[in-house]
Amino acid sequence: MPNNKQLGKIHALKSKLGIDDPEWRALLSQYKVTTSANLNNVDYKNMHDFLEKCAIAQGVWEKKTKRISAGKASSSQQAKIRAMWNEVTIQITESDKAKALDKFVLRIAGIHKLEWLPVESVQKVIKALSVMITKKESKLCQQQ
Repeated sequence: MPNNKQLGKIHALKSKLGIDDPEWRALLSQYKVTTSANLNNVDYKNMHDFLEKCAIAQGVWEKKTKRISAGKASSSQQAKIRAMWNEVTIQITESDKAKALDKFVLRIAGIHKLEWLPVESVQKVIKALSVMITKKESKLCQQQ
């Protein structure tokens, strides 16, 4: 059964297409239901695709695609960099850590924010952090 967001999408398409209640009931009856909430997942997908195709053809709807920041570091790559940064930073507050990390990324990759880091520069930043972690660990070993 479709969730509320999916139902909202179908009803938005219905509205954009100007489908009145009798037409809507006739369409639902083709799927052997009286309300869109009773559609199974396959029928929901079929109805949605049909309505979307019609709405695009009439020029009242644009297919929305998920925006992925092409060429940017993935969220898991950013998380790895943040975790590595937390091992070497002397900053205490999260805000200070984030500011210092952005300065580090600027120094190493020439990019002002980690979120903007191109995928080509990820390994450069990780390598620099690996060197810093190794140096920190070797200092700790020498002190003991």
